[in-house]
Amino acid sequence: MKQFLPIILIVGIIAGAMFFFQEPAAQEEAERDWTGTNPALYSMGGGPGKWDLSYWADYEEAEETVIGIDLTYKDEDSTGEVEAVEVFIQFHNPYGVMYYQELEIEDFDGSVAIHEVCDFCTEKAQAEWEERFGGFGGSGISGYMEMSWISDGAVYETGTELSFPQKVLQRSAEEEN
Repeated sequence: MKQFLPIILIVGIIAGAMFFFQEPAAQEEAERDWTGTNPALYSMGGGPGKWDLSYWADYEEAEETVIGIDLTYKDEDSTGEVEAVEVFIQFHNPYGVMYYQELEIEDFDGSVAIHEVCDFCTEKAQAEWEERFGGFGGSGISGYMEMSWISDGAVYETGTELSFPQKVLQRSAEEEN
């Protein structure tokens, strides 16, 4: 028995180390209540950098409406890594802002995911918009996304329009009542 005790101890230590230092399991992509896509964003000025954009909203079963964007870097021509990313989204119907900044990216995995609770997707925000600007229009949430990134020491930028459907706002209005 004395001969087996060190072997059992060593096996236990190795099994414990393997358990604690294992790679995290791949997470399944969550099914969103609504998604929209922009197949490609190219950098302004003709530089490298093609990004795929998908934007989404979770509003049906969540306590609060959450909106977000997922960006995937798809530039096969570039040999460099993305070193920094900045994303600014301004919604103007109703007014709201999302901002993301990562100035020092150590190991860029090819994607950027941003999500926030939509505090401007409420009936109160819609009422303030109507009071200030004379009508909401019922067209959903619209806005503009600007993005900048550094790759190979050079700064690139791009932008696109975004719009979310009216049902994202309607769900928030139902919750407030």
